[in-house]
Amino acid sequence: MNSSFSDKDRLLSKLAGIYDQLEELDEALKASFSELRIELDQREQEKLLDSAEKITKLERISDQMLLNGEMVQNPLSHHSAKSLKLEMGF
Repeated sequence: MNSSFSDKDRLLSKLAGIYDQLEELDEALKASFSELRIELDQREQEKLLDSAEKITKLERISDQMLLNGEMVQNPLSHHSAKSLKLEMGF
C-alpha cells in the first residue's frame, strides 16, 4: 500500500515537472513569435511604402506627360485621364 502512494507521488512529481517545462516552452515560443511577427510587420510596411513611392512616381510621370501633350488618350474613352490615387490599408 505504501509503495502505491510512492508510485503516485513519483508520477505526480514527474507530471508537475513536465507541466513546468511546458509552461517555460510556451513563454519562450510566445516571445520568439512576437519578435518574428514584429519583424515581418516591418518588412511588409517597407514593401508597402516602396510600392506607394513607385506609384506616386508613376503618377507624376503620367501627369507630366499629360501636361506636355505626350500622352494620347484613347478616342473611345470619354473620360479625361486622371491620376489614380490608391489608399493602402489593412
